[in-house]
Amino acid sequence: MSRRFGRLIGKNKKKANEIRKKTGKTTMLDENTEVRFLGRGWLLPLFLMGMLVLYLILFFGERGFMFWFTVSGYLLLSLFLFFLKRPYLVIGKDFVESRRFGGVFKISHQEIEKIIMSKDTSTISFNVKRPSWSFSKLFHRMNITLMNEKLLTFAEKHQITVEHRGN
Repeated sequence: MSRRFGRLIGKNKKKANEIRKKTGKTTMLDENTEVRFLGRGWLLPLFLMGMLVLYLILFFGERGFMFWFTVSGYLLLSLFLFFLKRPYLVIGKDFVESRRFGGVFKISHQEIEKIIMSKDTSTISFNVKRPSWSFSKLFHRMNITLMNEKLLTFAEKHQITVEHRGN
């Protein structure tokens, strides 16, 4: 199926689902939907808050404009990183997408070498020169068990090797 025809089908399915939703009927299932796993990055905001507390202790005697500007800057940056810049993994039809520190990366299934799963972590290794992506229950605060299930079906669909480690 060509890309244009696929977009046309998606557009028509979206319109039909809107009409079905208005009439109270159930929507048509779309097998091409993306699954998105949102996490919570807490390590860097915690480090910035620690630096803020250290700055408050060391320079509390100097209460000038630059002191309060620096304090508010550290506070706003840590709150921004905690609430708005959340780590995520999107598992699509033939790609995975994630936000790394350098930006958003979308990787096709041909570039994935293997997926390593354990009880608390999930790692995606690539066959191109690129660092592997690791998602941890402790550091990323994601639902790793559900993520592993979806990654397993993605790997079976595209013949990607899967390793199970640990528990």
